[in-house]
Amino acid sequence: MFHTVLGARVMSLFEEHEAPEWRFVYHSLNCEWFYITKIEWESGEPAGVYMMLIGNMAELQLLLAAKLKGTTIGHIYLVSPGHINGTGHWNHNLLLKIDEVDDVYDGCANVNHIYTIDRNGPVELYSSEPDGQWEKNERNVIYDAGPAILKIIEAERDEQSSRLALIMQASARIHKNDAIASNSWLLTPNDEFGGRRPIDMTNPVDYDWLQSYIAKSHA
Repeated sequence: MFHTVLGARVMSLFEEHEAPEWRFVYHSLNCEWFYITKIEWESGEPAGVYMMLIGNMAELQLLLAAKLKGTTIGHIYLVSPGHINGTGHWNHNLLLKIDEVDDVYDGCANVNHIYTIDRNGPVELYSSEPDGQWEKNERNVIYDAGPAILKIIEAERDEQSSRLALIMQASARIHKNDAIASNSWLLTPNDEFGGRRPIDMTNPVDYDWLQSYIAKSHA
């Protein structure tokens, strides 16, 4: 669950939204939550993309079951603490699937979840520590992004690999095939690039900006 304080409310003379706006919110529980993209449509064209933060599974299920007029759900990301994702720190990953699994023992019953995320391919994360039993129980699918998303991800990954190869080639040309100088430029955060490392600038926007910079500065 998210919470905030009254001092975080954005005060305006003109109320353009039905709901109040807040400058920040807190999430105090060391458990997973969901970051959802929501697309609004007008006349068959996307009119806006919004982000939703949902703090528990019940609310997510209500959203997925709702009949949204003029609105579709885009990607859903799982934001998970280190004890769930295995990295030791908070992380967010594209969510591919959610399975609900009943765990019944000694007269008690829990509902656990298995999250399939994209981490250079599908990887399963567990809402509770696996014990060799409950994770083998029957699974009930409550969300599935579908197989098409994996093809999109693979295509994007291939494009990023191609852009990375071109960045490395450009670095070699700029530094006249001096491997040490080239690697240093690729791996060092650069103030001219907003503190980013050239080797990390593989998304389409960053790549186009970097190529433009290289063309102007190292023609």
